[in-house]
Amino acid sequence: MATTGTGRGAVTDAHTGWHCTNGASLLARITGPGLGRLPAEHGVIYVCADHQVQAEARITTAGHQPATDPAPPGHRHDPWPCGHITTHGETGPHLADALTTPVTVHFVRTVPSPETITAALTGLIPRALPDHMTAVLIETAPDGARHTWNGSLAGLAQRIHTAISHTTER
Repeated sequence: MATTGTGRGAVTDAHTGWHCTNGASLLARITGPGLGRLPAEHGVIYVCADHQVQAEARITTAGHQPATDPAPPGHRHDPWPCGHITTHGETGPHLADALTTPVTVHFVRTVPSPETITAALTGLIPRALPDHMTAVLIETAPDGARHTWNGSLAGLAQRIHTAISHTTER
């Protein structure tokens, strides 16, 4: 961590410790009340899409509201690698220290029921009646071979539900 300047003009740079070779296509910013355009505590984590959730979790854990936006084109490559942290102001070093603290992010997935999936599929055709619909899936392989599956919407919905239920979280 390095700080240049003093007082409200101080700038602190740090890094999350992520070993990521992606460029920083996003800016995860701290939002909140403050003087003028910037919040009283202002900080940014330059982040790729793969680390967006972790960056937002670090900002939230530090007691702030995150806002993530696309980075300006000039910030998407060196010297702004994914995980770079910049904070401003007198509390910058304290804030940078809080943002470098790892957090554990838990993903919770809600799997839609077969009935919900059936309703979504039925909605593809206005005023359709699900009991009078069938689904036909056709694959045309690169060699020209065709493979098909057909069945009821409820059967397709059950297959989708089962597939989603058995996929692993990333």
